[in-house]
Order: sequence, then structure tokens, then C-alpha cells
Amino acid sequence: MDTSQQALSMATEGEGHPTTSVNEVRLRKLAWELTRAREVERRKIAAELHDNIGQSLALMRMKLNLLQGEAVFSGMEKNINSLLVLLEQTIKATRSLTFEINPPMLHELGLVPALNWLAERFEKSHGVKIKVSEKAPNTITNPEINSLLFTCTRELVLNSIKYSGVKRITVETSGDSDAICICVTDKGSGFDADAILGSRYGESGFGLFSIRERIGLIGGTFTVDSTPGNGTRAMIRLPLDGGQP
Repeated sequence: MDTSQQALSMATEGEGHPTTSVNEVRLRKLAWELTRAREVERRKIAAELHDNIGQSLALMRMKLNLLQGEAVFSGMEKNINSLLVLLEQTIKATRSLTFEINPPMLHELGLVPALNWLAERFEKSHGVKIKVSEKAPNTITNPEINSLLFTCTRELVLNSIKYSGVKRITVETSGDSDAICICVTDKGSGFDADAILGSRYGESGFGLFSIRERIGLIGGTFTVDSTPGNGTRAMIRLPLDGGQP
């Protein structure tokens, strides 16, 4: 049982037999607060990576560069060069992780520009073409909910990259008068969606199960249409108020 489920269970214990409507309001409020807390924590982690770890690594690189000239005379030049290569790789990996956890453009420009940025990064790192389109756009102004939508979409795209075997993935955002929708589609190998979502501990199923739980707790829906050999279409639909009670 994850943190959200534990908290929701605790919220319903020892309350006698409240009406269904009261329960729903309380659970929705708690779920929204848990979602907000989780996304705020992600932003803190990203800031910690950038402000402390990232700066420390940069300082280490600067000091190694200073030592590099003296290393010629001590016979340590080869070792210093190897350390610099390793350090540079670590700095790039840290920056990449920082931006994927909490990309600045998500809060500065919005969800779709952040998804376009993510598509470009995944195309470079995985060689998969990801097309992001926006139809009948709607926006959610809550930064924590936008962060959750970005995280869930990222997980769906990564699942397609890992398991579908395709070189092209489509991410479509759309909206109507009540909700925002995000649909991730591929024409890959597909899978038994009912079996995967029915077991939270499958190799790729936990990611899908987790998305369904997180989106469902704040009043949204998550559906997966997939069968072996027929590709996959995963869709998130979330009310414009982001599930805020």
C-alpha cells in the first residue's frame, strides 16, 4: 500500500459511518493535498540537485582543471583526464535528471511547451520521433497539477519507448468545456491492458497502475486501449479544476 492509499485508509477509520457524500468530499480533499505535497517535494528535489549537487560537481570540475596542468609533471595526467570525463558525464546526467523532474519551462511557459521539450530530449537520447500536438487547448493553472500531468505523460512515453518497439509516438493534448485530455499513442506491439492494469506489480504494470491511482484520486480518469499486436492508446482526462475540492 503506497502513501496515498495509507493516508486515505486512515482518513476513513474511526469516523463511524459518515454519509457517502461527506466521505467523498473528505477523500477528494485529502487526495488533492497529497498530490500537491508530492509535486512540491519533486520541485524541492530538483532544486536540491541543481543548487547543491550540481554546484558541487561544477566546483570539483574547476579544481580538477587546475590540477590538470600540474599532473603532466607528476605522471597523473591520464588519471586526471579520466576523472574529468567521468565528472562531465555525471554533471550532464544530473542536469538531465533535474530538468526531467521539474523542467523550468513547465512553470514558465506551460504544459505543452514542456512536453515539446521532453519530446526533443527523448528523440535525441532514444532515437524515437515524438510528435506533440495541441487541439482545442485548455489550461490548468495549478502548478502542482501541471507537474503531475507532465510526470504521468513522461511515464507513458517511456513505457512506449521501452515496450512498443516503435520509432514514432504521438502525444496529443485536447480539451472541452469541462476537462483537459492527454493521449499517448503508438502503433507498436501492444499488450493485454486488462491484465497489466489488474496487477499492480507487473514489470510495466506498476507505472500504469500508479498513474490510474494518482489521476483517479483527484477526480480524473485514466484509460488504456491496447491488445497484443495492435498498438496502445493511453488517455488521461482531468477536470479543469484539477480535482481541487
